[in-house]
Amino acid sequence: YRTGSTTLARSLGGTGKEHLHPYRDGEDSEAKFIGPNNQKVFKVMPDHWKYEEHWDEFKQLYLEPAEKIYITARKDFDAQVSSMVYSATTWDWHPGERDIYGRVKYFNEQEYKNWGENFAKQFIKNLEWQRKVYDEFDCELVWLEDRYDKEVKYNRKYHVTLPKQNFGVDVEAVFK
Repeated sequence: YRTGSTTLARSLGGTGKEHLHPYRDGEDSEAKFIGPNNQKVFKVMPDHWKYEEHWDEFKQLYLEPAEKIYITARKDFDAQVSSMVYSATTWDWHPGERDIYGRVKYFNEQEYKNWGENFAKQFIKNLEWQRKVYDEFDCELVWLEDRYDKEVKYNRKYHVTLPKQNFGVDVEAVFK
C-alpha cells in the first residue's frame, strides 16, 4: 500500500484495482479468495491472499504462471505509513481521481498515532511476505522513489496535520 502500485499497474495496462481486495464486491461483502480471470495485470497485496491461509493457492494460480512479477516498495517506510493514514482519513487515494466523498475524518493526535502503528504492523508483515515472493520467484523490485515523475506527482487535495512517527524500518535492507 502507498508504494505506487496503482500507477505501475495502470502503466502496464491494468486497471490499478486490487484484484483480491477483501471488499471488491462492496463494503459489506464477505472476503473470498478468487483465482485470476482474463485480465493481463493483477495487483495483489500479501494480506489479500491472507498470508499463510492461501499461500499455496496464490503461488499456483498467480505466481507460477506469471510472465512477470513486480514488487512495489517504498524506501521511506515512515512516509508510506503517513501516506496511508492521510489517504484513509481523506479518501484521497490516487493522483487524478475524482473526489467522490468530499470529506475528511479528523482525529486527535493519539488516534492518528494508533492508526499509524496498526498500519505499520500490517506493512511490516506485508514486507515479510513480499520478501518471501522475492526469494522464491524471479521478480523485479520497483521503488516508488525511483519512479518519481513531476508530471504525475501525487498532490494531496487536503491539508491534514499528522504526527511524525519513526518506526525504524529499513525497507531496503529487507530486500538485500
